[in-house]
Formats: sequence, C-alpha cells, structure tokens
Amino acid sequence: FLNDVEEKIGEAKRLQGDFEYPGWARFGGKYREVDRNFETITSNVTNQDRKDENVYLNFTKLSFMPINMRASRSETVTPSSVDTGDSALVSSLEEGRVVSQSGAADTTINIRRLPRIGLGYSFTNSESNQLKRQDHSDNYNGSLDYSLGLKSPLVNVLPSNISGTYSMNKIFIYY
Repeated sequence: FLNDVEEKIGEAKRLQGDFEYPGWARFGGKYREVDRNFETITSNVTNQDRKDENVYLNFTKLSFMPINMRASRSETVTPSSVDTGDSALVSSLEEGRVVSQSGAADTTINIRRLPRIGLGYSFTNSESNQLKRQDHSDNYNGSLDYSLGLKSPLVNVLPSNISGTYSMNKIFIYY
C-alpha cells in the first residue's frame, strides 16, 4: 500500500498499414505519436512530445524500370527546462520544436542489350525554432553499368564491363 502516489497520464498512438496491388505496386505508411507523459517500464523517459510519419510506394508494373519512393516527417517538441522543474531530463540545448523531413526516389532502367542506368534523388530538411536555423540537403546520384558480353580469347585486352557512378550533394543552411 502506497501513500501520496504521483499519477501521470500519457498517451501513445500508432497506426501502420502495408498494402500490395499484385503486379503493380506495394505501398504503405506508419504513424506514431507519443506525448511527454507516456511511460512504460522499458521505455526511456525523454520528456518530449514526438510525432513520426512515414510513407512508401514501390511501383513495379514496369519491370524494366521499377520506381521506389519514400518520405518521412518527424516533429519533436521539448519543453523549456524552466517549465519542467527539478527534472534533469531536459537540457536547455534541446528546448523548442524541431521538424525534420526526408524523402527519396530511385529507379533502375534495365532494357536488354542496353546499359543499365540507375537514377536517384533524396533530400533532408530540418528546422529548429530554438536555434532559428534550417538545414537542407539535396543528393542526386546516377550510375551506368554495361556488360559488353565479349568472351572470345582474342579480345582479352578489351574490358568485359564498363561502369561509372556520379553523386552530387548540395547542402544549404539558413539562419
């Protein structure tokens, strides 16, 4: 029997779905939200409100060019260390609201007897109201792979495969 028990009421939500339209595509998403008062015996106490959203689409109908796309968004709200009282769970460096977003798309074009071409794009974006700063990055990549199919001993001096990759990353920081 305990006297003067401290009671906290927290809430957590989660929803996830994965679907397939046979021969065409696979797609799905996940949503998760946890408030700062939600605690379990095994979870870390972070004293933060957190919301995560993820979606994806894998388009497979075009067998010579499958397309994959994904996106995510997370939002973390950390209360002021002054407002949390004696709790040592919040640092003044973590206070405020941080929103992060990311996304990516890629494909591989694979047509018989032609070079295989890979293309991709991804981005990340992070915004913090406490730091009054926004970070953004874009990444572009491509690849080319071609098998010559030469198997004669007379042409051993020629390469049997030619490949190359390219990647460009742009980073922007706004204050």
